[in-house]
Amino acid sequence: MVDNQTLDKIKDHFNIVEFVGRYVPLKKRGVNYLGNCPFHNEKTPSFTVSPAKEIFHCFGCGEGGNIFGFLMKIENIPFIEAVKKLAEEAGVEIEDDYRKANPQAVEKRDLLFDINQRSQGFFQSRLDDSTKKYLLDRGLSLETISKFGLGLAPDSWDGLKNFFTDAEQDNLLELGLLIKSEKGKVYDRFRKRVMFPIYNLSDKVIGFGGRALNSEDQAKYMNSPDSPLFNKGEQLYALNIAKKQAVRMGYLLLMEGYMDVISAHQYGFSVAVASLGTALTSAQARLMKRYSQKVIIAYDGDDAGQIATEKAIAVLYPLGFDIRVLQIPDSAKDPDEFLKTSGATEFQKLIENALPFGKFKLDRILNSYKIAIPEEKERALGECVAFLKNMSPIIQEDYAKYLSIKFNINNETIKSYLRTGNGYKLKKSNKYTSKPKSKYEEAEKIVLYAALFDAEARGKLKEIPAALISEKRKKIYKTLIAVPAADSVEVSELLASKDKELAGVVSELTFEASVDNNATKEAFDTIYSRMSSFDKEELRRKIREADANDDHETATELLKQYKQIINQS
Repeated sequence: MVDNQTLDKIKDHFNIVEFVGRYVPLKKRGVNYLGNCPFHNEKTPSFTVSPAKEIFHCFGCGEGGNIFGFLMKIENIPFIEAVKKLAEEAGVEIEDDYRKANPQAVEKRDLLFDINQRSQGFFQSRLDDSTKKYLLDRGLSLETISKFGLGLAPDSWDGLKNFFTDAEQDNLLELGLLIKSEKGKVYDRFRKRVMFPIYNLSDKVIGFGGRALNSEDQAKYMNSPDSPLFNKGEQLYALNIAKKQAVRMGYLLLMEGYMDVISAHQYGFSVAVASLGTALTSAQARLMKRYSQKVIIAYDGDDAGQIATEKAIAVLYPLGFDIRVLQIPDSAKDPDEFLKTSGATEFQKLIENALPFGKFKLDRILNSYKIAIPEEKERALGECVAFLKNMSPIIQEDYAKYLSIKFNINNETIKSYLRTGNGYKLKKSNKYTSKPKSKYEEAEKIVLYAALFDAEARGKLKEIPAALISEKRKKIYKTLIAVPAADSVEVSELLASKDKELAGVVSELTFEASVDNNATKEAFDTIYSRMSSFDKEELRRKIREADANDDHETATELLKQYKQIINQS
């Protein structure tokens, strides 16, 4: 772990409002700042940042913490990586326990990153005039070529191999930059290809994609194989660039290819990302969800692209995404070509008119049948109903009207099918609702808040049975009563905890409660009153138990205690 003094030094370098504002547009409201939460869909802002307390909290979904916790959540990175990124920006040197405990593993990982970085430098340095002209002819600017670090793998079996020393060959093989044949010959994996470096969320090169320059090559695109640094099913191309803008814009643009994404960025659509040569995976979808709840799928307009869109929907919908589908007109084969021929303004119109995924799916079904034929109409309707069956009643109502027009049949007939048809199992997204807070809940929050900062309050908290603490706050209760009387609570560590539930509750307490002697006393009195009722019920239970066991002596003693509590109340 990094010591608290260093964490405070890093934190003191930043204004949390300015830092969070890089990702979330904020407006001043009283002493705090409000914005739409980046961690769940909402129309009314409930995401609050307190400059005085240096924390954030969403009153809609419960996410909260300090600057370390925010960076962890928004970029989906572990605590130590968040600390390192902030320390680097703040100019603070850190020495973490993992590096101390695992020096060889850390050194090896750093070495692999260095080899990838030097390999990218090699490919960039080999970008000759002919290949540069090819990229310029594809519509890319010199600035874009540089921004994305594009390069060239030369037409050589040992260009990259000879760039490194023999001692580094095993690491190059481990990264998949070199291949060893069955006969033991070692040679370059990438040859005569435009090279696209792939970055992780920390802007480090983890792998490469290569596009063939020779049309005779069998594989048009080739990616690095999985390695200690790279797993193509867990990364997204250009997410390192798109993540901040996605939070601001409220959506991600999911595309198929490197060139689609690069063109989109060049034309100002810097929310574009792509999966890496595979169908979209759940891991990639979860990664996207850290930055946006809304995804606009912009795959190729051909049949293969539309089938891939359906597969992507099947991955995204169970995770609760708001999914739209951008339709590429027949005049262009993919987003890259459309942008070059029609421009950014027309592409923006396509984004604005992107179909809700339900309408896209229903249209796909309708177009696959000849609904002028009654038997095919019935099969098409059955498939549409199966798709809609387990969606919300509101969505069913709207699409029932749509299908009624398309099929030219009565709306009630559609609804009848919906009542009896087979279900298309899809998980619905979460809804955040607020409940009125009781006097006891407010008291619970006040005593827990007091215990965060005051040893005497923690002593009183230990007298309160765990059964009287709500499930939501039981974890912070147990954490606080475990702190020795002589020690203080490291609130900063709790706010940056990897435990999302714990960090969220601590930020909620810091926002909603306050240290006030009278309020704290009243809060403890409220809980003591509940304790009295709890004690009476517990004694009644024990008396019944003693009577059932014919333990009259114990039952008599417990009855005396019960009468004492009755007389005191």
